[in-house]
Amino acid sequence: MTALSKYADIVVRDFVENITEHLFRAIEDTDEYKKQVKEHSRQAVNALIGKRVKTVLKLGNVRRSKSGVLAIQSHMTHKPPV
Repeated sequence: MTALSKYADIVVRDFVENITEHLFRAIEDTDEYKKQVKEHSRQAVNALIGKRVKTVLKLGNVRRSKSGVLAIQSHMTHKPPV
């Protein structure tokens, strides 16, 4: 395995492990996210999105991690299905 190949594996593994945080970074400032939070609650919206990420991508939980995203205080990190 080359150094480049190892680097690519590390980058992809990190992305998958932290997919929930990446997702919330992408949506936290959108009007639709804010609308859903206002209509329901931040906890309800975030919980459902988090569950869908896990189900759709067939991920297993690894551990709970502190988040750097304003929309969420913590999130589960995941292990890839393979």
